[in-house]
Amino acid sequence: MVPTGLTTRGREHLVDLLSKCRDDLGDFVLGLGAEEYVDYTQEDVADAVDGVDVAFDTVGGETTQSLLPTVREGGILVTIAGARPEDATRERGVRAELLVMSPTSEQLTHVA
Repeated sequence: MVPTGLTTRGREHLVDLLSKCRDDLGDFVLGLGAEEYVDYTQEDVADAVDGVDVAFDTVGGETTQSLLPTVREGGILVTIAGARPEDATRERGVRAELLVMSPTSEQLTHVA
């Protein structure tokens, strides 16, 4: 899954974006504004990326854990898909956040 809204909104705010996706979605995420992507089926994201300010996890579980080594000390790991790994992030000097939203029907209509 590619967080399309996050990618396009990030580019609007002049953020350098990297996406983790399958190779068949690479051109799609680049078209949304990502600077580059890592094909997680071929390469461990932690081996390809480091020093990011914010990692945004939309999958949870092992994916959350795999993103942690990519975040720089003082950075933020945000997940929308499960418990935040507080102990592991604290050890690395990373802030962990769980983002939970309850959109209204008006907001959903706006997005549609």
